[in-house]
Amino acid sequence: MKKIYSSLFIILIYSSSFANIRMVPATYTTIQAALSACVMGDTVLVQPGTYVGHISWPNVANIKLYAVGDSSNTTISGNNVNNVISFSSLSAVDSNTVVRGFKITDGHLLGSTCHGGGIYISGCSPKFNAIAVTGNHIGAINWGYGAGVYCSNSSSRFYNSSIRANVTDSASWGYGGGVYLGGGGTVVFKNVKIENNIVNSSSWNYGTGLYSSGASATLVNCTVKGNRTGVNASWYYGTGIYFEGGALTLINVIVASNTQNTGGNFYYGAGIYLNHLSTSTTATLMNVTVTDNHKTDNGSVNGAGLYTTTGDTVNVVNSIFWNANGGPTEIGGSGTVTVVYSDVRNSFTGTGNILTNPLFASATDFHLSSASPCINAGTLTGAPSFDLENNPRPSPAGSNPDMGCYEISQPVGITEVTQNTDVSIAPNPFTEQTTITFTEEQKNVSVKIIDMLGKEINTINFSGQQLIIEKGEMKQGIYFVEIANQGNVITKKIIVQ
Repeated sequence: MKKIYSSLFIILIYSSSFANIRMVPATYTTIQAALSACVMGDTVLVQPGTYVGHISWPNVANIKLYAVGDSSNTTISGNNVNNVISFSSLSAVDSNTVVRGFKITDGHLLGSTCHGGGIYISGCSPKFNAIAVTGNHIGAINWGYGAGVYCSNSSSRFYNSSIRANVTDSASWGYGGGVYLGGGGTVVFKNVKIENNIVNSSSWNYGTGLYSSGASATLVNCTVKGNRTGVNASWYYGTGIYFEGGALTLINVIVASNTQNTGGNFYYGAGIYLNHLSTSTTATLMNVTVTDNHKTDNGSVNGAGLYTTTGDTVNVVNSIFWNANGGPTEIGGSGTVTVVYSDVRNSFTGTGNILTNPLFASATDFHLSSASPCINAGTLTGAPSFDLENNPRPSPAGSNPDMGCYEISQPVGITEVTQNTDVSIAPNPFTEQTTITFTEEQKNVSVKIIDMLGKEINTINFSGQQLIIEKGEMKQGIYFVEIANQGNVITKKIIVQ
């Protein structure tokens, strides 16, 4: 089947263009030889295998470098003697230049200052799709920038990819174990995992997952998770994301389980750190989950989820900032931060905000459980129509979206009616019992309890003004109370904790 697919893939490319198709290794033994032979519009097709050696991209427009397989079976290795691929000041290279389907690994740089162990980009904007940047290393005497990816003055695009387990070692300054952005431009990441990268520095540990200074960045449906620092540095800032002097946009993003190590003097923004220097820094967070970012000894971090500085402007909507072990503040610092329809530990004033445990599925799974108070608690205004896993948002259609990056599925056909004031239910959530209260005496009311699968689990025929609902056999989770009287039906959501 794979051979058939490969043949069809080649035919489709050939039929869509009169450009050359350069085959590796059938016609060219190395990827570099095939690229060096390219003219504008050519495609290089690479069969599965491991291809060793540094690649220096030519200054030719619209070259496509495609793996016939994918990143699980097609590897470009720097052989631990150089970075893997470099795009250096190439005026002809823009988003029509595409690299797709490769594992990019074993990049290795040593020196006083090192940039980009896996991919080095400067002054141009190639596009990447379905790549895995992993196992690349920088060993810098002074400054180390972006062991996985280095982008300067670039508006590159990264789609459906991973940037994992890259390491920046530095005796002084470590910037970006996974990604470094700088020098202007707007870099876009969509469906990208930036995970388990490391910065080891004896002085400054900044932006282990992603570091940006002077550029702008947009992350959509991305994971920034499990990035960590070394021990005994002086400064730990923004282990998940460090960002200064540009515009940061996060939509359906999780920033979780990024850890700062012990032995330092300054701990700020284990999840996200925003810094205002000479240029303004702005950030927009929509349906973002920031959680479990902390020190390895669970000591205090100033702004465990988010730390801002004077001059920063931040807008947060439909998001969760909840960290059980992050110190006194979840959102700290002196920037101008507006938060609405969000769940924030330690509280944050704003329309629709709540202060309650979001009840994740587990300590390591940050999907919402069926009992979460964050379900249907967001606002439709500006919310994306999908979640981090591309599930429809909101669910069900016509309801309010959930807070955070994940949308929990709800039974189709059940929609909560929240605007009715004739009926109230309190307490809600509840642990043992709750009371339905009507504004007037009722006769012959039918009250049904329906679970999240749409199954009717109890029916009560009632007359009066108050009805007590016992937890009984109901497990923790969300249920719907359907109240019917003389042809009128009201549906209310209840949460059993």
